[in-house]
Amino acid sequence: MRQGLGFPVRLFDVLRGTEHVLVVHLNGACERAMVQELSDWMQHQAYSLQDHLRVVVVAHDAAGHTLPGAELLEDRARAFTEVYGDQAMSCLVRPDGHLGWRGRSWRDASFQEHLRRLFPAA
Repeated sequence: MRQGLGFPVRLFDVLRGTEHVLVVHLNGACERAMVQELSDWMQHQAYSLQDHLRVVVVAHDAAGHTLPGAELLEDRARAFTEVYGDQAMSCLVRPDGHLGWRGRSWRDASFQEHLRRLFPAA
């Protein structure tokens, strides 16, 4: 669910748009610290990737989390977890809806390298 909405949203609807979407699934452990770390990374990348990359975070309990510049979705019913698993993961979805990269964390060196190849001028 999106904060402020009383109904669930579909991942398909969240992924609509013309930019790449980084979906970050937090597994419940250390969510608050992970949100802060992701926020710091986004601020560091803000000017270079803001026109190319949108970030969506799926957390079990999004209450009290703030993540400027990203969409924070709450998975209290565990619907996302049921389909995609309980492990923390990150995936980059291309504008055409296909998976461009998948890994355990957006911090992986392979993800950072993938971004450099996708957006060399950014």
